[in-house]
Amino acid sequence: IQTERLNLAPISASHVDGLAPHMRNPEITQYLAWDIHPDKTFTENVVSNLVDGMNAQTGIHWTLIHNQEVCGLISYIDIRLRHLSWTLNRAELAYWLAPSFQGQGLMTEACKAVLKFGFDACNFNKVVVAHATENRASEKIIKRLGFRFYGEEEEAFQKNGVWHNLKHYQLLKRNFNLKAEY
Repeated sequence: IQTERLNLAPISASHVDGLAPHMRNPEITQYLAWDIHPDKTFTENVVSNLVDGMNAQTGIHWTLIHNQEVCGLISYIDIRLRHLSWTLNRAELAYWLAPSFQGQGLMTEACKAVLKFGFDACNFNKVVVAHATENRASEKIIKRLGFRFYGEEEEAFQKNGVWHNLKHYQLLKRNFNLKAEY
């Protein structure tokens, strides 16, 4: 996926060298489900698992590249197409961006392209996303993209001994506005 300023490349082993330094940054992992990566080998294993997930069609993961520099990841996780006789066609959006690239609208640009891909190419009907209540930067991105808030989950997860609430949002295909101002 190509945007005005980003190349969103399907994650591969070739991205490990660019991802590893960022994935050791505690500033990135503050509210994420994973901890900092202790070394490059750990990052290699994580990337290998993400590639396996893509091959198994349980997730879709892109490495964000800006000016030929790896700067983050964006993914569809928890993809659910069917449950018994129900058609679900939904996925969860997940992302992170290295601090030195934040505040430039890059993640909003990436999310917009990935949402278009999800609704068009994957035929998702719904995309959900959540953020820790303290993560105001993520909240701004989510609201800019037109997601609708539907609930707050109290003490949804504990990290480093602190319980955090999650705010949950959803965006339906019919409400996705590609032409919205970002």
